[in-house]
Amino acid sequence: ASSRSNVVEVSATFLRSLEDALPYYMDLKDALVASDAETASEKADAMRNVLPATGKQSGEAEREVLVKFDRYLTRISQGTDLKDQRFQFRLLSEALIKIAKPLGTPRNPLYLQYCPMANDNKGAYWISRDSSIRNPYYGDAMLTCGEVRATWPDQ
Repeated sequence: ASSRSNVVEVSATFLRSLEDALPYYMDLKDALVASDAETASEKADAMRNVLPATGKQSGEAEREVLVKFDRYLTRISQGTDLKDQRFQFRLLSEALIKIAKPLGTPRNPLYLQYCPMANDNKGAYWISRDSSIRNPYYGDAMLTCGEVRATWPDQ
C-alpha cells in the first residue's frame, strides 16, 4: 500500500488537541504560498508550540505523529531557505493527511489538494480550508497549479 492510502488511527482526544494546531498549519501554508520564508518560520514555530505534549496517555501511533510533526516544524522554523521549508512542509502534510480526515466538518470542510509538478514531478499533497488552489510548493510561480483530490467530510 502506498503511504497516501495509509490512515493512522488516533484517538478522538488526540484529534481534538490537534484542532488548535490546524489554524497554524493553514497560516504556514499561506506563508509558503506567499513565498515568505520568515513568516513560514514563525508559523511553524507557533504550530509546534501548540502541539500536545507526548505523554503517557498518547498511543504509539500518536507519539510517532507528534515526533514527525516536531521534526518537520523545527526544521521549517529554523530554516530560511524556501525550497527546504517547502520540502519539510510536504513531509509535514503527508503526516497530517494520514490523521486529519475527521477534522473536516460539514460547516468547516477540509480540502485535500494535490500538485502533480511538486516534489520533482512526483507530486505533493497539502490540506486547505479553501477549495480554490493556492499552491504552497510554488507560490506565485504556479499559484493555481493543482486540484482538489478529496473533501472531508465526503460531500
